[in-house]
This record gives sequence, C-alpha cells and structure tokens, in this order.
Amino acid sequence: MAYLPHPTNNRLLNLLEATDEKSLLSHMQLIYLSEGETLFENGQKLAYAYFPVSAVISMIVEPVGMIAIESATIRNEGVFGVPLLRDDHLTTRANVQCEGYCYRVEVGLLQESINRSDAFVEILLKYLQLRMSKIAQMAICSRHHSVEQQLCRVLLNILDCLPDNTISITQHIIATKLNVRRESITFHVGNLSREGVINLKRGKIIVLDRSVLEKKCCECYQIIALETARLLPCSINHVSRLEVNKEPPEVFNNPLGA
Repeated sequence: MAYLPHPTNNRLLNLLEATDEKSLLSHMQLIYLSEGETLFENGQKLAYAYFPVSAVISMIVEPVGMIAIESATIRNEGVFGVPLLRDDHLTTRANVQCEGYCYRVEVGLLQESINRSDAFVEILLKYLQLRMSKIAQMAICSRHHSVEQQLCRVLLNILDCLPDNTISITQHIIATKLNVRRESITFHVGNLSREGVINLKRGKIIVLDRSVLEKKCCECYQIIALETARLLPCSINHVSRLEVNKEPPEVFNNPLGA
C-alpha cells in the first residue's frame, strides 16, 4: 500500500473538514517541497496558498542594507498566503526551510470559501491569534533563554509535524532562525550528539531521545504547544493509508513553474 499525507494532516484543513466549506479540500494539490525552494518573492502577486503537512516554510524579511531575518515559521498548524485581509501582495519572501509535503490551493478558490463561510473565517482568525502569541513568546525566548534551550525548542517544533524522528535541516538554517553564529549551533549540536540525544547525517538530524530534548528545552515550547491545542484543537494522523485500488493524489514538484 502507498502512504501519502492527507490534507487533514494540517490542523487548519483538519478543522475545515467540519465546516460547510469542506468541499475546498477536493481542490487541494499535494506537492513536495525541496529544502531551499522559493515559494514567493517580495512584491509578487500571490497565486497559491500553502498548507504544510511535513514541510516547514520560513517567511523572510530583508531590510534594505541589512541581513535578512526570519519573521515567522509555518508548519502543519498553519498556512502561507491566506488573503484574509483582502491583500494578495506581501512584502516577505517565503522559502522552504525543511523539505516535505504540502497542500496548495489557488488563492481565488480560497478567497471564495472565505467569503462564503463564517466558520472558516473563525478558524483563520484563531490561527492569526496563534501567530501573534508565537511572535510574543519568541521575543521572550530569544532574549532570556540559552542557545541550547532554543535549539531544543526548534527541533521539537519541527519534530511535532513529522511522521518519524528524522529532521531535514542544516545547522546553518538553525543558526539563521535563531540569529546566532553557526559555530554556536555546531557546539551545542555536537554536545547533543555526544550525549546520544541526536545522530547527525549530512543535512539531517535524527532525534534518538526526545525526552532529553524536552528536559533541556525552555518553557516556551510547552506554552506554544498548549496554545496551539487550545486555539486549533484537532487530532492529526501524520500519514493516511491509501487503498491499493485507489489512485494516490498527484504530487507536483516545482510549484512556481506549474
């Protein structure tokens, strides 16, 4: 049997299934996103909204004459490109931080669903509230918690949206996320490896002992996890079984070129 993620492996789409706009799920396209792929450039017009399943999307802000910084990370609890404010032009760049699966839908179709469904709007507003809570908590975390604590938080956050314990991410990307020197990440990753908490492969981090990460992590991870469960409550299975006599959904690569 083949195994591919279902749209409802994304929290927002999971909640959407219980509304009057669940038919939107039939318009979703499953795509596979590669690490480093650019989904959206500053100033472009949005064509698609992206609902990650196992992929992780990073929103990047590039101030003039300054180093680019990450403004948000979107995992399987969220979406990139929702035209909720009736504005389909964004001033950020969207890159794929961790490779994996994602569902996309044309912005026009999504906007029609938003216009028709108060329940869908409520779901998206709760997601925006969660985003605001994350921004506030991450500001506290970056100022008051150690690099090791933040590193463990990043690994746990990504691990939560994966079907296994292998995280496709480089130390350079982690350093960029946390706005610290790569040498600092290398030092702490090395310590975790020597302690037997993780195993390192090229471009990948394999988590061997999640419980140790949770003990080393700051309280920010648990605070955000509880807030996510409160605002977007749903039960997610990481993969769905596709019967042999059913055709799996078409998987697209290179979404910008489609």
